[in-house]
Amino acid sequence: MSSIDNLLSSIDVYPNPFSNSFKIEGLEGANYFTLYNSTAQNIEERDNISDFEMSSFPNGIYFLNIQSNNSVRFVKLVKQ
Repeated sequence: MSSIDNLLSSIDVYPNPFSNSFKIEGLEGANYFTLYNSTAQNIEERDNISDFEMSSFPNGIYFLNIQSNNSVRFVKLVKQ
């Protein structure tokens, strides 16, 4: 397994499904997050966070793009 694979596998996004917020753990260094809705609209962008508050967003499916140390990972999230 490459070091990039190790970095991506160490990222934990929970809980999923979630109701109001979710947490991101296992990241080091500078991080950038882009949140997309189920129609691929960019709805939120943030830097260097560990908690994502989404109580004002409607229930549904979201995709989180995590960029960290030249690595990219997409995570499918369900807000209930």
